Amino acid sequence: MATKNNQVPWEASSLTGADFYFSGDGGPKPLSGAKAPAASAFDREVVYWQSIANSGEPGDYEAYLKQFPSGTFAGLARARITSLEEQSGASQPSMEYPFDGVWDGWLRTYGGWFSAPVEASFRVVIKNGHLRGTVQMYDETRSINAMVNKSGSLSRGRVQGALQGYDLHGTVAKGLGDGAAMGWKLEYRMTRAE
Repeated sequence: MATKNNQVPWEASSLTGADFYFSGDGGPKPLSGAKAPAASAFDREVVYWQSIANSGEPGDYEAYLKQFPSGTFAGLARARITSLEEQSGASQPSMEYPFDGVWDGWLRTYGGWFSAPVEASFRVVIKNGHLRGTVQMYDETRSINAMVNKSGSLSRGRVQGALQGYDLHGTVAKGLGDGAAMGWKLEYRMTRAE
């Protein structure tokens, strides 16, 4: 029953802590000009990742990498792309793309002066002439990307980490890489996976 504003609220304790409102519409009003606090870049990245974490589409992870190329989940995104492409039947080469399929590789670095050489094995997927994969080097997951032409030669080949990258020169089967800094070189070999 409405009292037509004739009742006076009585409180016998201190109203501290949580906000308390008398309002007919059920809630507080924002101050004029007040804005909600902006989400941090990390929060946005985590929300984005959670939205695609169980996706079966490589394109979702590619979009994540485009927006967060050095993000917290970048290595995992690259690994999921490789895994999903392996599962999608990428191992069936066509006449147009005879090198399409899953390839196992080995690489080693040499030269340079900053840290010890490394040897690592890796797996890549070539699909429609696009080579993609990852390799674990120096406690970091690095991306491997290249274009593969009909004769098996690589173009725009790159192994890329957060600080160091290598330009790849050669074929799908073997080649070399030049480090952008510190004089490092890289040698690689790949064979079609069984």
